[in-house]
Amino acid sequence: FRGTTTTANRSWDGEITHTECHGNEGEGHQPRFLLLNRMRNGRKIVYRAIDNPVDGIETNPNMDLSGYLLACIHRRKLIYIKAAREVSARVIPQNIIALTSPHAMGVYANDESPLIYFVSHRNQLSVLNTATMEIHAYKLSIGAYQGILTTIVGVHGSKMTMMAWAEEGIYRCTADCPVS
Repeated sequence: FRGTTTTANRSWDGEITHTECHGNEGEGHQPRFLLLNRMRNGRKIVYRAIDNPVDGIETNPNMDLSGYLLACIHRRKLIYIKAAREVSARVIPQNIIALTSPHAMGVYANDESPLIYFVSHRNQLSVLNTATMEIHAYKLSIGAYQGILTTIVGVHGSKMTMMAWAEEGIYRCTADCPVS
């Protein structure tokens, strides 16, 4: 933007090297979820774009997660999601939570909360409490647009912001959060 100044700061101690810059050789990414991965000592580690790569979480290549997509990292656990008929969650050894949801679209998790929110294209919001492993589901309406919720942008206090797609375009939706 013209007339504005952007300041970049390091978010961790240590030098930033060429292998720590997104898109360099040896580093892959999950562009939909802002996750990065790289090889360390012959093993694949995954980390969020906002985290120090040194603190990445090692993946297990022997774990059968076929059909699952790595959605996010929450409290040092890898959260995978897969489309299925029923909404469910299960803990798999080695810090993995596997979620299923009909036509899963967006996942949101904040380390300050035990809750993981995920939406399906049928505008169903599911909320997993990782402390109790209980799931609650809610049907959401985005009014007259007849749109499809695609992404949870954020949950702050009792308000939730999401993106929805409709024939008229893409909309930002803000609503009272049923669980916070």
